[in-house]
Amino acid sequence: MKSNSIKLFPPLLKIVSDIILEIDQTKRPIDKSLQPVLKNKQLGSRDRRFIIEQTYDIIRNKRFINRILECWNLPNDTPHQILVNLLRNGVTIINPELISPGFQFTKQDLEKIDVTVAELNSFPDWMEAQGQKEYGADWPTIAQSLNEPAMIYLRPNTLLISLEKLQNKLKSEGIATEKKEKSLCLINRENLKNHPLYLKGYFEIQDWASQQVALNANIHEGQLVVDACAGAGGKSLHLAALLQKTGRIIASDFNAHRLKQLQYRMKRAQAHDIEILAYDQLKQFKGKVDRLILDVPCSATGTIRRKPEIKWNVTEKIFKSYITAQQEILIQQAVLVAPEGLLIYATCSIFKAESEDQIQWFLSQNSNFELMEEHRFLPHLNQCDGFYIGILKRTE
Repeated sequence: MKSNSIKLFPPLLKIVSDIILEIDQTKRPIDKSLQPVLKNKQLGSRDRRFIIEQTYDIIRNKRFINRILECWNLPNDTPHQILVNLLRNGVTIINPELISPGFQFTKQDLEKIDVTVAELNSFPDWMEAQGQKEYGADWPTIAQSLNEPAMIYLRPNTLLISLEKLQNKLKSEGIATEKKEKSLCLINRENLKNHPLYLKGYFEIQDWASQQVALNANIHEGQLVVDACAGAGGKSLHLAALLQKTGRIIASDFNAHRLKQLQYRMKRAQAHDIEILAYDQLKQFKGKVDRLILDVPCSATGTIRRKPEIKWNVTEKIFKSYITAQQEILIQQAVLVAPEGLLIYATCSIFKAESEDQIQWFLSQNSNFELMEEHRFLPHLNQCDGFYIGILKRTE
């Protein structure tokens, strides 16, 4: 919160309560549930900021906040969660009696309560245990970094504009950015999805780590590149910008519904050379693909900074099902890779069980591949999502 004190208003409390109830009941992503707030012309910028910040903060720190409410014998409802969250952020509440008559707790009272590490980090027990198992003493730092708001990166669409020209255009409109290699990072958080430059296809909103997949694919003119788990197509669009219409890009996904968004994005980005094929049609390219991109379905725990609801929506059972699915995709699609071709395996997972460990498992099953390089990105070290990229070469 920007202010050190705040006065609470019933209409805003109800909006936050309704949004959090919807997210809990429907498992919808936070950003989807907040769209009506962003479009509501009757809300001022301060009101929208309050609603957005409280929604993200409460879901991000839900376990910790609920532990405090339990210790104070207060109702576990959204208005009381807001009270605790404001105290947690060091904000003085002018009228707490609006929610809880007789409420006199302070941040110092909050800090006196004993909480477990899992409660402090606000992770479910299974996720906390997995983090401790894989990262040991480094896990608390990683967990803390996942609880911080994510930076927003813009990838210039070099089919239409250079990085320098995009930065200058944004600057002329009062939008400050700083360069990070081949992308731009917003200095101030802003929603640019309705900005004219975005609607014209001049840039994509894509995390810096995700951009590294196409950049590390080492693609060349005339190559056949298959993005077999394309989803909404962010990486396919990036590949098209890199190839500059000099190669062949095929996008596919076992969930064909996800590809519908790519059709719109291709038109906006003027990436007309991307071919969309049904998943079962990829088998025709057996042994012919120069670059196979497998950004496989995963727990997406590396994106918790932007999607904190993942903490509560992904169970240990779901996590294990992703591991099985990833192995099936690897075995099924690796046969597409041509001799001397590359398989680029990627996950937006913080966990090695879905990433490094999967590559070692695959290599133990396939002697005709070798690991060329791998990259692990962590929020506190790289200022991006938790992400993994493994690059394998088919040797025969």
